[in-house]
Amino acid sequence: IERTFAKSALPYRIYGGVRFGDRKEIKDVVAYLQLINNTSDRVRLKRIINEPRRKIGEVTLSAVESIADETGKSMFEVMREAYRHVALARSAHVLMGFADMIDGLRKMLEDGCPLDAFVTNVLERSGYRQMLLDAGEEDKDRLENLEEFVSGVIEYMNNNEEPTLSGFLEETM
Repeated sequence: IERTFAKSALPYRIYGGVRFGDRKEIKDVVAYLQLINNTSDRVRLKRIINEPRRKIGEVTLSAVESIADETGKSMFEVMREAYRHVALARSAHVLMGFADMIDGLRKMLEDGCPLDAFVTNVLERSGYRQMLLDAGEEDKDRLENLEEFVSGVIEYMNNNEEPTLSGFLEETM
């Protein structure tokens, strides 16, 4: 119902809850999708770099950002080639592993993976779904919200002849 109101530009209020799109797990999965869509997106990269935990600390992230600023590259490009930078030597394998995961997901999308299967793969490969499963009962609602998000992707696919990640992000966010 909330999605229909939002899509139709009808004003609405939610009592005793949080808007669907404002929930942490939804913002996180959208950040993953936006980063995959645009690897130059610093804000989204910083949001999800440690969701789930990857042992990439603030000092390392600051070093990545500084190198990106100095070289004129995106933070993602710096992470992709972390082994080339002395300041990132200790975390290079973790940074490059993250970049490889995102690149692998981008390739999957380029190879024609259906959007709903793609989003499910993002949740699996990123470890996000497993993180919520490991948390137990308290995060059961979050898992259900992610399932609802995938249902929204399917709805988008059913309503568009040529569904794309960019189109989905533009239409729903």
